[in-house]
Amino acid sequence: MLTRYDEFLCHQIVATFDSVETSAREWTERVWFSAHDITGKYYLVAGFGVYYNRNIMDAFACFAVDGKAQYNVRASRELRPRIDEVKVGPFSYEVIEPLRKVRVTLAENEYGLSYQVDFDATMSPHEEEPQFARVRGRVEENVLRYFQVGRAAGWIKAEGETFRVDHDGWRAERDHSWGVR
Repeated sequence: MLTRYDEFLCHQIVATFDSVETSAREWTERVWFSAHDITGKYYLVAGFGVYYNRNIMDAFACFAVDGKAQYNVRASRELRPRIDEVKVGPFSYEVIEPLRKVRVTLAENEYGLSYQVDFDATMSPHEEEPQFARVRGRVEENVLRYFQVGRAAGWIKAEGETFRVDHDGWRAERDHSWGVR
């Protein structure tokens, strides 16, 4: 199935972008993001997962407030035919500037948590060594990952209270991984 990604000159396997190099059900691609204020009172973690060989995309968020309250939201959807849209229910993930700036958004929803937070890198991403493991002849793990630290800016709203997120008072981390796990 052709997607808008197939228009770009970046193919690495003989297939359209709705496919991966293996039929292993364990093939996964994930992004993970966290932001916390420097006092340690507020902590947001969010992520998106794409499971090409299971035809699933999912997302989650958790926001902790001063060790007294925690808000969680999860969502999933069928991956195809919209593989080129990183949106799952009220969640969205947007690359603003590759390897420098991304935006995570959770629109208003029934669970009382919403946000729009930008990650702004303060260093280049660090590519980890590939992780590979074979057990009894079967590839159990074959994953590549990079991580990056930065600052966060935007807002988080929980149960009607809005928390301002700014570069001076918040730090952020993220990673992106793909492969068999």
